[in-house]
Amino acid sequence: MAKAEAALDIQTGGGEVPASIPIAPPVLAATESWPPNLEIARRNLAKFNAAVVGVGDTADLPFP
Repeated sequence: MAKAEAALDIQTGGGEVPASIPIAPPVLAATESWPPNLEIARRNLAKFNAAVVGVGDTADLPFP
């Protein structure tokens, strides 16, 4: 992960896994479908300025 330019965690839950990396890539994003986890993930990933997006289980990803 240290050499990555971007990373996406799909169905991040509370964002615990990406929050545990020592150094995040310049672009970090995560998706989550369960609304209660969205705020938890946003809190956990705020230190990386990560985008945490609510996405339904069968929806297309909202990224180009």
